[in-house]
This record gives sequence, C-alpha cells and structure tokens, in this order.
Amino acid sequence: MLEKDIITKPDYLEEAINCYTAKENKFEILSNYEKFGMTQEEMLEYIQPIQDFCNQVKEQFSVVIEEFPKLKALLKLTDTEIEEGSILLLYYRNLLRIDEGIGEFTVEDLAFVNMLNKDQYSETISDEKVYVKDVTELILFLDSQSLDDTYKMRLINLYMDRKVIKNQLMKLKRIAEDLGQKSYPIVKHIVEAELVRMREPDYLDEVLKESILIHIESGKKFILIPSISQYNALGMEYVDDTYYFHVGIYLVELVKRSNQNRFNDAQLVADLKAISDTTRLKMLHMLSMKRMYIQEMAENLKLTPATVSHHINILLSEGYVLLTVDASKSKKVYYELNQEKLEGLSKSILNLTNKYY
Repeated sequence: MLEKDIITKPDYLEEAINCYTAKENKFEILSNYEKFGMTQEEMLEYIQPIQDFCNQVKEQFSVVIEEFPKLKALLKLTDTEIEEGSILLLYYRNLLRIDEGIGEFTVEDLAFVNMLNKDQYSETISDEKVYVKDVTELILFLDSQSLDDTYKMRLINLYMDRKVIKNQLMKLKRIAEDLGQKSYPIVKHIVEAELVRMREPDYLDEVLKESILIHIESGKKFILIPSISQYNALGMEYVDDTYYFHVGIYLVELVKRSNQNRFNDAQLVADLKAISDTTRLKMLHMLSMKRMYIQEMAENLKLTPATVSHHINILLSEGYVLLTVDASKSKKVYYELNQEKLEGLSKSILNLTNKYY
C-alpha cells in the first residue's frame, strides 16, 4: 500500500485555466454512454454537473482574462501544449511549490528551470538538471531540442516576462478564487464523495493499476489532487522526490464502469478505433520488442515527441500500453505493450461469432 497526502481544496485558478482552454471534444464521453453501461439519459445526467461547472467558470473567466493580455496570449495553446499541457499552468504549479530562491536564482527563475527538467524538454535521459542563467543560454538549450519553433518562442517569451507573469498569475489567482467558489456548489457533493474514496487505503493502488496501468516505485511521497475540470483524466508530475497526481473526480468510477462493460460492442469499437492508425500500429510493434521512452519512439518513427505523445495517450486510454516510472531516473517514464489487452481484444472479436441477430 502506498502512502499519500490529499489536497482537499480545489485550486480555482487551475480549474479556470482548464475550463478556459478545454478542447472541443472535452465531453465526447456523452456519445460513448454504452461503453460505460449507461443509457444516453443516464450519461447526460451523470455529466451535467461537470458541464455546468465548466461552462459557468469559463464564461466568467473569459471576461476576467481580458485584463491580463500577457496571460491570455499564453493561454492560446499550441499543438504541443494541447498534448503536454499549458506552459502557463506548469509555470504556475512550480511557483506554488517554491518558497524561496537559491543563490542567484529567484523564485521566478526556479519555477522556470523546473519546467525544463520535464520529459518534453530533455533530449537525453540524464539525472543532470538543466539550468539557464540568461536568455542566450535558454536559446542555445532550446536549439538542441525537438520542439516546434512556435513552442520554443513561447518558452522564451515566458522566460523574459517571468517576473511580470508571476505577479499577474498571483493576482489572477485571487480573482479566480472568487469565481470558482460561486460555481463550486454545483459539484461540491461529487468532490466530497471522491475525497472520502481517496482516503481509502487502496485508492492510490487502484488509480495507478486500474486507471492507466502505471507501475511506480514505492518509498516516495505521493500527493493526490482532485480535479473537477479534468474529470476523467489523470495527470502526473514528479518534482523533488514527490509524485503529484491530478485525479479526475470521475476517473476511478468511469474505469470501473468501463471494465465491467469491456466486452460490449461500444468498447470493441473504441478498441479498434484506437489501433486503426498506422502510426499507432507501428508503436505497438515496437513496444512488443522492448519497452521504450517517448524520445526513443520519436526518433525511430521520425516524429516529434509531441506527436508520439498524442498517439501514446490514445493507446494508454484504451489500455494497450503500460506506463512505468524509471526507478533510477524518476523523472522519466517508459512504455511497454499490455499483452493482456490484446488477448482481451482477440476474445471480443471471437465473441462476434457467437452472436445471433
């Protein structure tokens, strides 16, 4: 059993940013009701509180953000950020975790350089931390990375304006707190029910093993953060020997519902759709030979890490691959084929021969 701490209060700025930048298909789950053993009406009722919360917060936040043009510009996400996450949100999270500067590095500096030690910025698998002391060093570092130019420019702009952006984020945080609290009663009962579940001894094991089939080393600190806007997702960060899991408040229940109905036609369609792409099929072939990192797959497929990440997330969502955190280099994760999933898919296809209409 893994030990964990739980954050019980929503971060309303993070929720507002997620609602504001949400993709158009955020609620595509409404059309997949059969996959979860629900009727269309049941699914609509089930998701309605989250929809109402997100719509209210987004509407109010869209007005407020006009007062912060620098932040608004950074919330127009690039393709890389759509897959990997908003750089502004990542910067904000790091700011909250840093209490003071170290030597010549200020809080703003440290929040930024912590971003550069995430997978998507680091070409090589190394324990050495990346530090930049000025914009010239940052440009030289980014020149060596497989990132699109637009994304690199956004990182440079964030670095150059980091002090101003930090001050504006903290001001916006206070405003978002008021906005979020007004909408929170819509989902309060759902969040509180999930917080009760989070305190159960086996909750973290259940999330890791059933939700995204992740294997992770013990002996580390784990912090669970319930997410309203990312209701069906799991986000993971590793910072200073601590794992931060942003757990969607419907995640565990949806996974259980999906597993209970995994042999129905809707699930079979979703499974087949996930592998109906030549790139993803190539990835499965590669992973059947050995476990691999995102960078390795990108190099073999001659694709950007962001593109590979997009495809791997689709395979993860349907359980085709397993995710494991490297015990020796904990900021890195590698992927391997989930043989049981393929065997289950084979059984589902064979079951078609036993159906009569």
